[in-house]
Parts: sequence; C-alpha cells; structure tokens
Amino acid sequence: MTAGAALFTLGLAVLFGANPTAIKFGLRYLHPLQIGSARFLLAGCALLAWALVSRRRVLPARSEVLPLVLLGALFVATIATTNVGQDHTSVAHTVVILTTFPIWTAVLSHLFVSGDRIGRAQVVGIVISYAGVIVTFGPGLAKGGSQLHGDLLIFVSSFLLGGSQVLISILSQRIELAKIVLTQAFTAGILLFLVSVPIEGTDYEFAWPLVWSLLYQGVLIGGFAFIANAWLLKTYPPSRISVIYSSQPLFGILSSWVVLGEDLHSEVIFGVLLVSLGILIVQEVWSVFLRDRGRVTA
Repeated sequence: MTAGAALFTLGLAVLFGANPTAIKFGLRYLHPLQIGSARFLLAGCALLAWALVSRRRVLPARSEVLPLVLLGALFVATIATTNVGQDHTSVAHTVVILTTFPIWTAVLSHLFVSGDRIGRAQVVGIVISYAGVIVTFGPGLAKGGSQLHGDLLIFVSSFLLGGSQVLISILSQRIELAKIVLTQAFTAGILLFLVSVPIEGTDYEFAWPLVWSLLYQGVLIGGFAFIANAWLLKTYPPSRISVIYSSQPLFGILSSWVVLGEDLHSEVIFGVLLVSLGILIVQEVWSVFLRDRGRVTA
C-alpha cells in the first residue's frame, strides 16, 4: 500500500472504531433491529445518490443475483448479531471481540483468495489474538447471564464480518462496487425492518441525539466509509488493509470512555493488547516494514 492509502485507511479505522459507541448511544432510544434497519435505509439512500450521480449501474445482471443475495444475507446476519449482542454488553467488549475479524479475514482469505496465504507465524498470531478474546470474555464467563450472551453474539459477528470482507474482495473483481454496497445496505435495511416489527414493535423515543447517532452510522459509516472500504478491498489485498484496521480497538475504547463514560477495566486493556499483537503477527507487519525499508534504501 502507498503511504496515502495507508493514511486514508487509518482514517477509516478511526470512523469504524467509534461506530460501536454511536450504536450503543442510539440503543438508548431504539431497539437493536430497529436501529440497524434505520441505519442501513439511510445508508442505502446515500449510496443510491452516489451511484446515480456518478452514473454507475445499480441493477445486477442475472448471473450476479445469487452471489449478491449470499452477500446480503451474510451482511444482515452480521448486523443483527452485532446490534443484539451490543445491547447486552459494553462497547469496550464489543470493540475488542469484534476487532478479531481481521483474523477471520486472514484465515478465510488463505482458503479462498489466490496468493493470500498464512504460515506458522500467523498461526501463532491467531493463538495470541484469541487469548485476548478469552481474557475479555473472563468477567462474562464468571458472571454468566446477559453479558456472556452479548459477548458470544459479538464473537459470531466477528466471524461473519471476516467472511464478508473476503467475499467482497472476491466479488468486487467481477461485480461493480455500486451493486455490492447497495445490496448490502438495502437488504439489511429492509429485512431488519421486517423482522423488527413483529419482534420489537414500532415504538421508539425521538431525540436529536438519536438523529445524530443515525446520521453517523448511516451516512458517514454506511455511506462514505462503506464505499471507501469496498474500494480498498478491490485495490489492495484484504490482509494488508486488516493490518491498519487493527488500530480500531484503541479508537473504539477511547470513544466509549469519552462519550459514554465507560470504565476501562484491566481485562479490556490487556485483551486489546493481545488482540492487536496477534493481528500484527498474522499480517506480517515486520516483513512489510523491512521490505518497504529495503526499497527506500535501494
């Protein structure tokens, strides 16, 4: 990756890292599936406007329908498990556990993306990273109940998100970006709404903080950041992008502390360190650094 692309990816990491805080804030006023639906209907409108202004094709060809349906279903499951899980656990736990998705990205990319392989060192990194998850799970395992259920759902969401990253990388080689992001947004928005009505009802509490929360999640993250992320996945190997995304826990925990006043417990800090170290090992950051340094020296 170029230096400019790396800095741009870091900016996305800041936005994505603070997103769980925005979701948790919105859960004060809406139910989990409701907030997911509202978020992605807004995102869909923003993405559709972008697609029309840039004159991109939005209707899939017959051969593209099945893979896009698969991607949409995977994305809906990811958002549902994230929002429901986060309703039962803290932002800090969400951030630490969800951030392990680059590990799943690396593993699945090894299996399905040509030339993106993992070796013995990466296996060590995976073990270290998931040691951080176990540390974070500690209080929930001891207490049981709601927090443990929330942590487990976030863990499932992490796996699904890793799978989504790899699938986007594969599909973006033969399907236009606009079709991919629009499928994700409108599938999530519509299906989550249809499921939320019989389960959660239609009651909600209006407040301006909720509006700002939804605009952050829907327009800034679901619109701009999703377009940018899909472009990065099309342009660069998923594993290289995941290296920079490993900084998300730091920004997520800081935002939860500043905005929500959550305490920074020792198991969360230790868990973040282990997860981040594991991700850096998996992505072979040292080899990338040495290679780039050698190019500069040459």
